[in-house]
Amino acid sequence: MIPFFVVAIGLMLIGVVNTLVQPLEELTRAYQGQVVTERIAVIGDAIQQHYLEVPNQGFLTPTAIAQADGYQYVGSYKPAMFQAAKADNLNDTAWRFSRVAIYFQYPGSLLTPQDYLTGSNNGCGSNAFTAGESWCGPSMSAWLRLETKASYTTMLLSEKQRLYRTMRKFLQRYSADSVFTSMPEGSVQTLAGLVGYNGTAIACSGVWVYSGIPFTCDDLFNSWGIPIAVNQPTAKRLALVNRTGITVSSGQAVRIAEEVTLE
Repeated sequence: MIPFFVVAIGLMLIGVVNTLVQPLEELTRAYQGQVVTERIAVIGDAIQQHYLEVPNQGFLTPTAIAQADGYQYVGSYKPAMFQAAKADNLNDTAWRFSRVAIYFQYPGSLLTPQDYLTGSNNGCGSNAFTAGESWCGPSMSAWLRLETKASYTTMLLSEKQRLYRTMRKFLQRYSADSVFTSMPEGSVQTLAGLVGYNGTAIACSGVWVYSGIPFTCDDLFNSWGIPIAVNQPTAKRLALVNRTGITVSSGQAVRIAEEVTLE
């Protein structure tokens, strides 16, 4: 009778332990999932911000962003524990854009990196990661998708503001003697060439003066390092043209302009 009693007690203890352990395991998994999600969010924000600052470098990988100047703090969020994928020159019939995914597969997921990105595992559609249509990570994973086109409106507005600020400098110059530039009517050249700077955007520094107007490197080049163009159709008409690094679906670069005509 005693052995049976001992066995019964043992089974009861096992049941109690299992009852206690299961919620603990669920709590641990939930906490780990929260940590993973928070780390992905921080890394993704850093990649997005770096892209806005240096768009011609595109999206960096999680490990690369942790080595970029000003972003070394990302290293404390363990970027090496995450997988990443990138696809360039995607086309959604409106824009050409790049896409990057940062993801972490939870235990139990047996997908290879190649299978993870296929259309059959798309969590919000049927197209592969490298297609222009929408893509979401599959279940059993934490993931974040970044696309350059999400920043296009912000970037174009910023470039328009660049032209507006530069044009104000020319208008202040014009108010002195009704002259924009010494360029021949109908001519076009880069603003960098106009001030006498022949270098690249990366090497540019200091202030460049033309006809009493002080220009900085932010006036001479856009965020992609492309020179701003100056077009003077007539003595009383001036246009600044900004060819951006953003392209529409046809492959044409988006150009924006700021123009004034004075009577």
